[in-house]
Amino acid sequence: MIETSKYHATQTDLANEQAIVEAAKKEPAKFASLYDKYYEQISRYIYQRVDDKEQAFDATQQVFIKAMESLHKYEFRGVPFASWLYRIASSEVNNVYRAQKQRTVNIDSVGVYGMMEEMEETKID
Repeated sequence: MIETSKYHATQTDLANEQAIVEAAKKEPAKFASLYDKYYEQISRYIYQRVDDKEQAFDATQQVFIKAMESLHKYEFRGVPFASWLYRIASSEVNNVYRAQKQRTVNIDSVGVYGMMEEMEETKID
């Protein structure tokens, strides 16, 4: 028996997803299942990069609008549909940066303090 991870799609998973994508190409209402499946992870990906809820929400919506509009161009290449969505999301994040003319990094403040403490401890007097 082959062991699988929740982070890696099996061939069956990919085939099932591809069937959903092909159905959505013919009937756009079927795109809803892809939206429901990937909305949260794409939203988190974007929010971690722009650190503004409204901008992240807007960019996430743009990802799915663009995905729906371009679904007819999507070609299955043996990887999950999410890979294509992440490419679109990355482009949207870059659009946000261009509009802001600055880049924001979302860092957990505890992590920053931990790094600062570690630097102080290793500092040679």
